[in-house]
Amino acid sequence: VFVSGALPGEKVVARIWHNAANFSRGDLVRVIVPSPHRVQPRCDLFGECGGCQYQNLAYPQQLEWKQRQVAEAFERLGGIKTRSTPAPLAQAVRLPLQDHSPHS
Repeated sequence: VFVSGALPGEKVVARIWHNAANFSRGDLVRVIVPSPHRVQPRCDLFGECGGCQYQNLAYPQQLEWKQRQVAEAFERLGGIKTRSTPAPLAQAVRLPLQDHSPHS
């Protein structure tokens, strides 16, 4: 179940709005048992604009989660092993993606 606003390992109440064969999607109603890595988002628009989806997760855990998601996607979709370099700052960073693969 993918629940917007919930963090890995949390126990939550969610309103499910989509069921597929292998997964469901839902909206967070309330957190029952929070993650020890849950933090207060810095942006007042967190949860509304979608620009900073992991702002409620401590930065070291954000890095782990994002690196795992990217690595799993590249492996699953293209059989490509990846390594990543974290941004030097936790806030206000936008970096362009450059493709250095021989496939471009």
